[in-house]
Amino acid sequence: MVSEVDAGPIISQSRVRVDKADTGVVIYDKHVRESIRLFQATWPSLEDQSYHVFPQRHKGTFKKIAQANAVRELDPDQRYTAREFVDLLRVFTFGERGGCTIELDGKRYSVAVSLNEVGEQTVVIPGTREPLRTKTSR
Repeated sequence: MVSEVDAGPIISQSRVRVDKADTGVVIYDKHVRESIRLFQATWPSLEDQSYHVFPQRHKGTFKKIAQANAVRELDPDQRYTAREFVDLLRVFTFGERGGCTIELDGKRYSVAVSLNEVGEQTVVIPGTREPLRTKTSR
C-alpha cells in the first residue's frame, strides 16, 4: 500500500462491462459482484504469498464528493447532446431515485432515467388512428 489514492501496485484486477443502458445502481451492483468474485479468486495467492504485483498503467480516477455533486447538478441553460444528457442521467440514477437535480422556476427536482431496449413495435399516438411502426437501429 502507498499513501496516495489509486497509486500502488496491483495484485489482481478485472474489467467490468458497462452496457449503454446500465444505470448507476446496475453499474454499482456489477462492481460489487465482480469485487467479491475477484477477491475469492485472488485470496489463495495472498494466503500462500504466491501473488505477483504489477504497476498501474493509468493514473487513478479518484473523485471527491464535491466534484461528483457539481456534475450531478444540471444547468437548465446548458446544451448537451442527447448522448451526453442520457449518460449523465443514467450513471447517477439509482432505482427510482434520480441522481441528478435541476432547479426550475425556484423549485428543485430530482431527475432519473430508465433505458429499455426495444425492437420493432407498434405505437398508436393519441388522437390518431394509424399505428406508427418503429424499429430501433443497432
